[in-house]
Amino acid sequence: MRIPKLKKWQWFLLVLVALSVVGNLLPEQQPVEGAETTSPVVLLWIPVIAFPVYLVLRSRKKNKAAIKAAEPSVEKFQKEISELREAIEFFSNHESQYNEAQPGGVIAKKDEHVIAVVSEVGLIESRRGPTEFKGGSTGVSFRLTKRVSVRKSGMRGQATPGEETPTVIDQGKFVISDQRAIFVGNKQSREFEWDNLLSYDMQMLGKKNAILYLPVSNRQKVSGIASDLAAIEQVHQRVAFGVSVATGRKDEFINMLKAELSETEAELKSFEQHPSGHSE
Repeated sequence: MRIPKLKKWQWFLLVLVALSVVGNLLPEQQPVEGAETTSPVVLLWIPVIAFPVYLVLRSRKKNKAAIKAAEPSVEKFQKEISELREAIEFFSNHESQYNEAQPGGVIAKKDEHVIAVVSEVGLIESRRGPTEFKGGSTGVSFRLTKRVSVRKSGMRGQATPGEETPTVIDQGKFVISDQRAIFVGNKQSREFEWDNLLSYDMQMLGKKNAILYLPVSNRQKVSGIASDLAAIEQVHQRVAFGVSVATGRKDEFINMLKAELSETEAELKSFEQHPSGHSE
């Protein structure tokens, strides 16, 4: 038997009803002369009152933590500036960042340069769920003999195809170069050439994970790469750079990072001069 998924307020209402029923079933205690007694029903209501108070306090704590995490600080600005400088240095000299002659599970083509190797990622493709059939039967009964009757019926209904959901079909390594990307797993392999790439779209998968979909014109089924959010954000950036190199827009990509670096440095300088103005 599967337990239905209920929202918090539904569980709260269910517990409230259950406590009310239990309170009504409990026998009333006879008061003892000279002693104070507390009704069991009153005791049952204590967790009912305490639970919403706990939810409110926890929600306020989460909101304060989220606000604090979103507030700018010198350390956050410096970290972002450092990451941008490293990215500009890496992409400006991407041809010498990896030694393609070393065995890495993927054979590089002539003049192909690897710009990222990501381990332990999932290969995602949509899989359709089972078809559901909803229908009924109608008919009439007629008698053959005194003791035997036969029911003549007809079936009617409708078949509903199952919904397509993202499914991990394999796990392995994802290699990104300036010509293509390759997934190499234990059971499956996929190649995404930048000349055939139609788009690269990142979507959240839950709260901490994400998928990068990579539809290509030479394959009908859309495949994607899944991992934690931080890893997919890095993969997305490397894919964007690989596409820029393949389409002759490397300088534009690097200039975009340089503009972002200049803007962040200006924000840090302004924050150091007027820290109170940013927190308001």
